[in-house]
Amino acid sequence: MLKVQHRKIRAPITPAEAEQCFLRAIEIAQHQTTQLFELRATVLLCHLRQQQGKIAQARQTLNELYRWFTEGLNTSDLQKARILREALS
Repeated sequence: MLKVQHRKIRAPITPAEAEQCFLRAIEIAQHQTTQLFELRATVLLCHLRQQQGKIAQARQTLNELYRWFTEGLNTSDLQKARILREALS
């Protein structure tokens, strides 16, 4: 028999809460040395910062991580990161 878990409905999170979630995801990815997951979380964090007008901070964060990658530059994750980098320039 399938158990159904009920969750409380919660209001949308604030930008500050979202930023903390992204930072935690980046921290976990770094600890697990999973660069792809770190890249995904970083791209999401940088999108958030871009929306908040924190362009320089987003650009610096993304540039530091993007430089690690020397292969797989045609993957969708790295293409998204490259497009965001260009938008932040």
